[in-house]
Amino acid sequence: MYLLFNNYKKIIINFFIVILLLIFQMYFPSIVTSEDFLLIKFDFILIYLVYLSFNYRIYLIICFAFFIGLFQDLLVQPSTIGLFSFLKVLFVYFIGYLKDSNNIWSLQFKYFFITFLLFIHNSLYHYIFINEFNFYALIYIFLESLMNLILIILIDRLIFTKKVF
Repeated sequence: MYLLFNNYKKIIINFFIVILLLIFQMYFPSIVTSEDFLLIKFDFILIYLVYLSFNYRIYLIICFAFFIGLFQDLLVQPSTIGLFSFLKVLFVYFIGYLKDSNNIWSLQFKYFFITFLLFIHNSLYHYIFINEFNFYALIYIFLESLMNLILIILIDRLIFTKKVF
């Protein structure tokens, strides 16, 4: 019975951390751009999913990411239900691929791969949700991806002491 409760305890703790991160992400200041529909902000949920993907079994994190995305869909954008769920699962799946081939790739390629995944995640979200895609949107999405990568690197170096990379 103790082992069963211990597994649920980890899931419940991670779920409450995600809720706190969602609240923090909603109130964290974002950079307003010249385009009305674009805000450059940190995505703390994706950063937390990167950490979870490197520290737990990937199939558990894929299921967890689905429910996080579904919860975020219901909270933020009920008109596009399933979009965040799909994007989060896709993101975690490819982070799991990075985890499996962690010893093969160089550190620079890992950074490039995570930036590319962040860029694809953000560009698919903006393309489907906003329905407007131009050159400025690509630049802002790239800047947002770089900001999130820098935050992932800083958190990995300062808090987790190189646990991820």
